[in-house]
Amino acid sequence: MLEHYRAIFTRATAAFSLTGLVARLPISMVGLGIVLLAEHETGSYAFAGAVSAVALLFNAVFAIVQGRLLDRFGQGGCCRW
Repeated sequence: MLEHYRAIFTRATAAFSLTGLVARLPISMVGLGIVLLAEHETGSYAFAGAVSAVALLFNAVFAIVQGRLLDRFGQGGCCRW
């Protein structure tokens, strides 16, 4: 049964997956960066958590808007509006 999956496990698919992993690392680090910066500037972890939560909520809302715009115009269509 696993023989059918050997065709998809090639060097090209491994390179593609590794590239995707590296490209998404900054996305994961945004929350940590916000918390560290806000705590450093204010000295309050409560404020830092609140700022991080607001950033997360705005990211969730605007990801929906961005997805709809990408569905409508495509990836290269952002320059047309």
